[in-house]
Amino acid sequence: LGIVVAVLGAATALASTAAGRPTGAVVGVVAIVLGVVTTSGSLVTLAGRLAPRLGAVGRIAVRDAARHRPRTGPAVAAVVAAVAGLGAAGVYQESQAERLLREYRPSAAPGTVAVNFLAGRSSDDVAALLGPTQDALRGAVPADQVHPVALVVPAERPGAATGWTSVTAERPAAQRCPLWTEEGTFTDAEVKALRGDPRCASSAGSGTILWSDPTGATSDVLVDDGRVVRALGYAESPAAARALAEGRVVVKDRFAIRPDGTVRLEVATHPFDGGGERRGAPVDLPGAHVALPGMQYEVVLPPTALADLDLEAVTVGLVATTTRTPTAAEVAAAAAAVGDAGTVFVEPLEPFGGANLTQLVLAAAAAVVALGATGIAVGLAAVESRPDLATLAAVGAEPRTRRRFSATQAGLVAGLGTVVGTVAGVALGVVLVLARLPGYESPPVVVLPWATLGLQVLGIPLLAVAVGWVAVRANLPLTRRAAL
Repeated sequence: LGIVVAVLGAATALASTAAGRPTGAVVGVVAIVLGVVTTSGSLVTLAGRLAPRLGAVGRIAVRDAARHRPRTGPAVAAVVAAVAGLGAAGVYQESQAERLLREYRPSAAPGTVAVNFLAGRSSDDVAALLGPTQDALRGAVPADQVHPVALVVPAERPGAATGWTSVTAERPAAQRCPLWTEEGTFTDAEVKALRGDPRCASSAGSGTILWSDPTGATSDVLVDDGRVVRALGYAESPAAARALAEGRVVVKDRFAIRPDGTVRLEVATHPFDGGGERRGAPVDLPGAHVALPGMQYEVVLPPTALADLDLEAVTVGLVATTTRTPTAAEVAAAAAAVGDAGTVFVEPLEPFGGANLTQLVLAAAAAVVALGATGIAVGLAAVESRPDLATLAAVGAEPRTRRRFSATQAGLVAGLGTVVGTVAGVALGVVLVLARLPGYESPPVVVLPWATLGLQVLGIPLLAVAVGWVAVRANLPLTRRAAL
């Protein structure tokens, strides 16, 4: 019955996830847990069949556990539930971490330092800041080269509260994703099929915008002659630097490049007051496709393109290459040296690294629950098995026999519960990961934390055996008989 319930729960959870019904997925997850817990008593009985293959003490311990299912079964079920929760959390967190890592778009090579000047400064103020800020960076971090960074602004430069400017590369009609048009409707099957079309591939991700104006009065589009993108340190940086030095616009979207090698750019101003946006006439300029990974590099303009687009460049910060990744103390020193001039950012080597405190807490809690349930079962067994142990003592059994009996029962309870709980936890974790898929996103990212799973499968039973061994006295109980 437990197996049937668990299988039906898994089928319900997977079907509900595919259909986008979270309620059904939750019901399926609960059914999986209930089904697996229900099997605990039967698993103890099956384990009793191993008794003939064990020694005398192991045979007595295993048969005693199987004979007292009302005592052993709930203990195994408690271990199953605790370990299943730990396994599910491990699969879910590992999968989410891997998904975040795949979606992360590094803003530069690890160790690259960026300074973003605060808004509201005039060109003269920024010019006065450049030299001292460059010197401050060189004195605080292992900087190699330091370059000014410029963004585009409209030629008339709107005030800080008027609006922000966007520069987009327009695709030719034949290169646009059909899902992006407002004409026609698509079935779910058609949408899923179109998601596999390269034109519909999403470039969305997570990352940091290194240089911007907090007021939004400037755009996030870089203006560069090749030195800044080369300093970013990507594998694609040399190609982008060459294209910019030749006066070509660098775009991340390969479908924006037209057959004649040009790219059509459109400049729009978006007012903060909610008024209608103002769009300029599209301009065709020589272009090059270079997929710079960062979030800010959809379009990078060479200085020669500004006049054609009626734009200007304004210095907003600095970028510095480093000989190694700066330490936390060096970053703090750089921030103190830059002071109120701007903010300092260092691209991390491992953006999502570090110990997972939540996983450690869950592991500790699961171990406590497993040991508690095992301890209760072993303690009751020790009381009920005193006649058997007394008989063993009477026929000359070794003093450590009692400890072997206790350790064997602890290993049986914890081992069964841990193995079954781990399998159930993996199934639960996979269902939870699939249930988190937004819309038609595919494929899912499911990662099994093999190190964590292996540690819990081996560690919890071994810990229970150790506790069962040391928690009881080695001396066997002796019963005084009345003289006849």
